[in-house]
Amino acid sequence: MRKCRVSANRRDLERYCDDVLAKKVVVGTLERAAVERYRHDCDTAGARGIYWDDEDFERTISFVQLLKHSTGEFCGHPFILKPWQKFVAGNLFAWKNKDTGFRRFRECFISMGRGNGKSPFMAALVNRLYLLDNEPRSQFQLAAVERAQAEIVFNEICEQLQSQPAFGDRFEYYRPKHGKKSIVDKILGGVIEPLGSEGRDGYNLLGYVADEIHAWAAEHNALWEKLESSMRKRRQPLGMVISTAGDDRSKLWLRVHKFSSQIARLLIKEDRHFSFICEIDEEDRKASLYDETLWRKGNPNLDVSVKREALRLIANKAKNDPVCFNEWLRYHMNIRVRSVLKVIDHKLWTTCKETMPDLTGRHCHGGLDLGWRNDLASLYLCFPLDKKRFAFKGWNWLPRHGGRDLTASPWSQWIENRDVVACDGDATDPDAIYERLQQVRRDHAISSVALDPANARAVGLHLVNNMGMSVFDFGQNCQSYNEPIREFLTALGEGRILHDNDPVLAWAADNLVLRTNPAGLVMPDKEKADEKIDPIVAAFMAFARCLYGDPVSSGPRIRSL
Repeated sequence: MRKCRVSANRRDLERYCDDVLAKKVVVGTLERAAVERYRHDCDTAGARGIYWDDEDFERTISFVQLLKHSTGEFCGHPFILKPWQKFVAGNLFAWKNKDTGFRRFRECFISMGRGNGKSPFMAALVNRLYLLDNEPRSQFQLAAVERAQAEIVFNEICEQLQSQPAFGDRFEYYRPKHGKKSIVDKILGGVIEPLGSEGRDGYNLLGYVADEIHAWAAEHNALWEKLESSMRKRRQPLGMVISTAGDDRSKLWLRVHKFSSQIARLLIKEDRHFSFICEIDEEDRKASLYDETLWRKGNPNLDVSVKREALRLIANKAKNDPVCFNEWLRYHMNIRVRSVLKVIDHKLWTTCKETMPDLTGRHCHGGLDLGWRNDLASLYLCFPLDKKRFAFKGWNWLPRHGGRDLTASPWSQWIENRDVVACDGDATDPDAIYERLQQVRRDHAISSVALDPANARAVGLHLVNNMGMSVFDFGQNCQSYNEPIREFLTALGEGRILHDNDPVLAWAADNLVLRTNPAGLVMPDKEKADEKIDPIVAAFMAFARCLYGDPVSSGPRIRSL
C-alpha cells in the first residue's frame, strides 16, 4: 500500500481495517469484503486514476465531530465517530478522481441492524455534504415510504445544525406539526426536505437519502427512478441508501443488496458505488441466538448504541418464538428472511399435555371460520383459566361431496371418532353449526363469537337475530391477528395452552404458516399453507376475544381489532 503521512483519524481507520482482516473484530463476509476492497483500492489507486485526499478526509471527520448528538444517552455530546464510521465517511468523501478532482463515489448502500445509529450518522453526512460542498441552490431530498420515516433523518439534521452557534441564523427551519417541512439556506438558497412516497419531477439534487428501502414496493419505483435521475446536473452528487434487511417480497432491496454485495466482493467493477453491509452469515442464523460473539456482525455499534443486555432479552424470547426469531434475524442480525414462515413445531405442541379441567359453565369466547363452503369449517371456544392458561374446545364440519375423499386417512378416522362431522351435500350445512351452538350454549357461557365479516355475514346475522348471540367482526388482516398470534405462541412456549390432544387442531397447527407485511405484522396465510388451517384460525379468533373482549380479564376492553 502506498505510504503517506498518517493522522490520528487515519490511524483509527487503518487499525479498524487491520483488526477486521486479522479477525480481531468479528465481522460478516460483506463487511470484510468492504475492507478488502478498500485495501485493494489503496494498492491500485495510481494505476486506476484515483487518489485518497487526506485533507478532505480530515475536514470531513473534523466537521462531523463538531456536531452534537440530539437524542438518548449521548444527547448534547460531540458526535465522536467510531472507527467503522470513519471508514465509511472516509471512503465516501476522500476518494477522488485524478482527472477532475471530484469525488469518486456517487452512490452508496449502508445496511446494518436496528439501533446502530444509521439515521444520525446519515444526518451528519448530509450536513457535511451540504455545508462543505457549499454549492449554490443545492437541493437535498430525504425519501421513504412514509413521510414520518423520512422525517427521522430530517429532524436529526435540524437538531445537529441548531446545536452549532456558528451557523447562526443562516437557516430557516419549517417544522409544522402538519404539512410540509423543510430547511432553507438563506445565503445560498438551498433546501433540504423530507418526502413520503410522493415524488415530483424537476429536482436538481446535490444528494438524497433513501431510507429503509426494504419497505419500498413496486409503486415506489417511480420515486426511486426520479431520485437517481435528478442528480445528473451536479458535478459530484451523492445518493445514500440506508436500510435494515428485507424479505423475499422486498424487490428493490433485493436488487440493491445483490448489486452492492457483488461490488464489495469485486465481482462487478463499479468505481462509483460504495457499499457497507453488516450482516450475519447464512450459517450463523440459528447460532446467533446462543453465541454473542456473532452479534457484532450485524451491529457495528454493539455496546455503544446497541446494548448487549437488550439483545439478550430478545434472543431469549426468540429461542421459543418463531415469529420473534424471524424478527431477530431480520432487524437485529440484519439478514434476509422469508415473508412466509412455519411457526408451530409439532414437538412443542405435543408437550402441552396438561389435563383439561371441567369446562362446564365456564365463561368463554368463540371463533368461527367457515373457510370455503365446500370444505372444512371450524368452531373453537377459548376458555380463560387461572395462571394465565387457556383451554380450547372445538368442532369441525365437512361436506360429504365437497371434493375430498372421506374414505382416506385421516378423514375417515376423524369422522368415525366424531372429530369431524360429515354433512350431506356438497357444501357445509350452516344448520349443523347452529344446532351445535345451541347445544354448546347449554354447557358453556359464550360471551361472543368472532367471525370473518366478509365471508360469514349471513351466519353472523342469524346468530344475532335468531339466536340472540353477540357477534364480533374479526377483520382478516395483519392488524387483527398480529398481537393475538404472538401472545398465543408465547403461551404455547410456556405450556399455558390446553388443547386436550385435539387431533384436527394439532393437524391444522402443524399446517400453519404466517405471512409478514412490510411493517412486520403477521397473520395466517391460507394460500401458502399446504393444507387447511381453519381450525387454528378459529382458535386464534377466539383467543383474541379472550385477550381483548373478556370483561373479567385485566386486559383492555375494545370494540374492534
